[in-house]
Amino acid sequence: VKVAYLVIYCVVMFLAVAGNILVIWTVYSNKQMRTVTNYYIVNLATCDFLVAVFVLPLKLLEYVAPCSWHVFGHDSLCAALSFTLPVFVFASVLTLVAISLERYYAIVYPLKAKIISGKSRTRCIIAFTWVIAIVLAVPFLYCKSYAFNIHSQYGTVRRHICTDRFDDIGSGQFRKWFFIFLFLMMYIVPSIIIMYTCVHMTICLLRPVETEDGGNSLRRLEENKRKVARMIIIVAGAFLVSWTPFYLVNIISQNQSDSFLRRSNFLLTMLSTHLFGFLNSCANPFIYCFLSEKFRTSFRNILLNFVR
Repeated sequence: VKVAYLVIYCVVMFLAVAGNILVIWTVYSNKQMRTVTNYYIVNLATCDFLVAVFVLPLKLLEYVAPCSWHVFGHDSLCAALSFTLPVFVFASVLTLVAISLERYYAIVYPLKAKIISGKSRTRCIIAFTWVIAIVLAVPFLYCKSYAFNIHSQYGTVRRHICTDRFDDIGSGQFRKWFFIFLFLMMYIVPSIIIMYTCVHMTICLLRPVETEDGGNSLRRLEENKRKVARMIIIVAGAFLVSWTPFYLVNIISQNQSDSFLRRSNFLLTMLSTHLFGFLNSCANPFIYCFLSEKFRTSFRNILLNFVR
């Protein structure tokens, strides 16, 4: 089982790194691709790239490395791992909220979109998403290496994983309320906003394109906006589907951490839920490739130039 997960994680890491580099380079090297929506897509690709490079291999080591290695026997490494994952995930969530709202106004309220949307404003919003993500993830720096025994039919093994020290804060209620707060602010509220905007965009997309006679250029512009909206709806949906198991398991494990940690299927559960989330990091470039002719053409040209 460990070998299978090792292979799958390595494949996901390679695809995520290569795919998101292609996305970033496509927008960076092509001035015509530097649109407001693509700025958000680049920020999302940056988050996915950082997850693949820093978080994914460390998570794999945490659950698969031989017990004798004691990889996470040091609190400093645990602090780095525990802090980086939520930062990148939170930044992705907030970016998806921003891009969903941007596309929502572009499709549903196009006149308002021209007023509130702009490249300078977009850069400020992107910077703000990272500030919020970092601030919300700061408590995760207060963590430690935790040794525990896993009992199974094959015997007992002792492992080190990273866990927080939230029970040491106040009366021990910080953990409960902090995770409830994160669950609401980084999952429930964003999910409601994303689903609301996506539903309204879908309703608008089902309507036929209406332009004045001779307005071929306007028709093409409207159709391009709709194609981008469809792509964003699928990207948002893929993110919610991928990370929902992680959030649910996280809430369950925090409410009954002792019994959860000692179950023999703990490692398999955590590997699976993290893998499901990490799959999203390599899925987005494929979504762009299939649904956007511009991204598809650019990917093809970059790969052909690389092979030559």
